[in-house]
Amino acid sequence: MENKYTKPYFKGNAFNCPHCRVYASMTWSNFLETDNFGIIDIKQVEGYSFFESACYNCKRSIIWYLENKNPKMFFPKEVAIPPEENMPENVKEIYEEASLILGDSPRASCALLRLALQELMKYLKENIEIYNGLKNRNIDEDIKEIINIGNFYQEQKETLKEAMNSVRLVGNKASHPSELDINDNPEIANILFEMINFIVEEIITKPKEMKEKLNKIKSAIDKKIN
Repeated sequence: MENKYTKPYFKGNAFNCPHCRVYASMTWSNFLETDNFGIIDIKQVEGYSFFESACYNCKRSIIWYLENKNPKMFFPKEVAIPPEENMPENVKEIYEEASLILGDSPRASCALLRLALQELMKYLKENIEIYNGLKNRNIDEDIKEIINIGNFYQEQKETLKEAMNSVRLVGNKASHPSELDINDNPEIANILFEMINFIVEEIITKPKEMKEKLNKIKSAIDKKIN
């Protein structure tokens, strides 16, 4: 199932609220102050300008700050898109940990997502029969095996392979900022969360949903025959 999620963004009219997670309209206001001459202006604190957006659904506030024209969520902490509903619990635990530190350290978040991918490989080996042959010794080898033995059509294979390799490579390079400094480009981290969800959807959710549909058809046929 596709996650329909709009990430909170500065001055956005509507997005998924980080408090209630509902897609809702937002009302915006500035933190204002009056100087000695009675002039009203946006309040500055240590060089930062603060803004507030309020969720129409839950009425809670989201506090943003702006420095050098770069907006960032101050409260609550920036979070990633919700995990795919069929994500295994051990993988989800790491995914959510990565989400909690996304705003503070995109680089550390990417490294954790690589670990989440490794945990997904272990889950597949232990819980889904066609993947029992995974070696779980090398993440690169496991990716190749999943593509080879999974029931994917050609275009799906290529996209899935690129998604898994993206998480693997970026997660690895995140530990070496001289090669790729994720903190200078935090949007990469957000994309990796989307990649993890896509991988889970293609490998776990879609086959599960198809099996459920086929079972319904089989059950209906059996009842008609009997």
